[in-house]
Amino acid sequence: MKKCMGAMPVLLLALLIVQCCRAQDAKGKPVIKKEEREKASSYKGYEEDEIIIAFKEGEYQVSKARIKAELARSGINRVDIRQCGNCGSYVELWKAKDIHNVIHSEGVGGGAAGSSKDVGEDTIAYYSRNFISKLPVEYVPVLPWESGHFRAETSFRPIDGAGRDTIVIAVLDTGIDTVQFQLAHFLWTNKAERPVLSDRDVSCYPGDIRGWNFVDKNANIRDDNKGRHGSLVSGYIAEAFSTAQFSRNFVQIMTLKTHDKDGNGDLFDCICAIHYAKEMKARIINASWGFYYYDTIPHPYLTKLITEVLPEAGILFIAAAGNEMRDVDEKARLDRKVPADSLRDLGHHKFYPACLSGDANSVITVTTTDGSSVSPAQNYSARYVDLGVKADRVRGRRMEFLGPFIFYPAGEQEYVRGSSFAAAIATGQIGAFLPRTVDNAQGNTKGKVMQALMDIPGIVTKEPPLADKNYIRGGKFIKHKQP
Repeated sequence: MKKCMGAMPVLLLALLIVQCCRAQDAKGKPVIKKEEREKASSYKGYEEDEIIIAFKEGEYQVSKARIKAELARSGINRVDIRQCGNCGSYVELWKAKDIHNVIHSEGVGGGAAGSSKDVGEDTIAYYSRNFISKLPVEYVPVLPWESGHFRAETSFRPIDGAGRDTIVIAVLDTGIDTVQFQLAHFLWTNKAERPVLSDRDVSCYPGDIRGWNFVDKNANIRDDNKGRHGSLVSGYIAEAFSTAQFSRNFVQIMTLKTHDKDGNGDLFDCICAIHYAKEMKARIINASWGFYYYDTIPHPYLTKLITEVLPEAGILFIAAAGNEMRDVDEKARLDRKVPADSLRDLGHHKFYPACLSGDANSVITVTTTDGSSVSPAQNYSARYVDLGVKADRVRGRRMEFLGPFIFYPAGEQEYVRGSSFAAAIATGQIGAFLPRTVDNAQGNTKGKVMQALMDIPGIVTKEPPLADKNYIRGGKFIKHKQP
């Protein structure tokens, strides 16, 4: 009996060693379990039985009839059509059984089996599968929000906007907690609308006093996400305007709910929200979300909308670089043959809309840095990533930001991490310091904005290694807490 008891620790140790060996391959990389492999294989990244159609200039009804005729040839005779608002539309969501399989490079219709594409275009419209959009978050604490633990920091300086340029920032996210978010003076108000459902401003969105809920198609912009992601993003933006010593501007946050309580959204709702922000004269759009995209050609309509239409309207578009997503990453590695060591490189694994950043457009893509590298869990690219935000705390591979005015009952502050929060911090600081002399509709918008920031002492830091290692364009980053 003693011999058996003495052998037990050895046996347990042997079992642990075997388990560890099973968890890694010969190169020390994790071995994917069967159920995880199956989950990755089943992940499609888009909504089945749906496509987005964005009409080009021309006779709308004629174009619509032509598309229906093409679909009928493919056996699709009945289609449910949804528009962004209640009035006609520039973009529509068409729903029908298997309609997601009728897109081809030259439009919609029949084709060889398995030849359907993610996007297409012809003379009358742009076509796209309705991609699922996710929030690039690594960690957000789940607090007892209803108990009042989310509150404005008392040290925030009140700003009345007098003598300042008002910057309207559209936040496309999970909404905002209007109960706990106590800085109401930072919230945008649609002055042309009444607090009823009459749609006085004829914007096709009845009762849109503070913004619009594109998920539920109503004016309720309440943040029901368990981590209050949209509220945190808005909090970071408000914090920058309130605490920046040399802030030139006053902010109004236009809340556009595009993602549900689980942090999931779709491309159609995001496109509708972008159009809404444009129509309501937002100056900056914060996009702390995105989707991985694998078609060989750039997404035609999203590219046109963000890199051509928005700059013409004088709107900056600030996007999160994206994070690791296990099911998506494994599908990319297994099905798309993306090398494991290139999954975070936007040049190899494209995350939209972050990859729409270019030298001369108005897209600014943001990631998290410690000043010499980027977060191992976040995307990078000296071609696509324009700016880093330096983490407040680094613990191992975790680069974290101090939460905006979050306090536990005992006064302990919480940290969060994710490129979505880096983008929010950058949005707030860019908006706070954006000079009136920058005309987004003229010339190299991004270059003017970045130069305006660099002209302010102590705002932007440049570290050449960040560029040399293909992390961030020009090695530029800002700090979360500015003087």
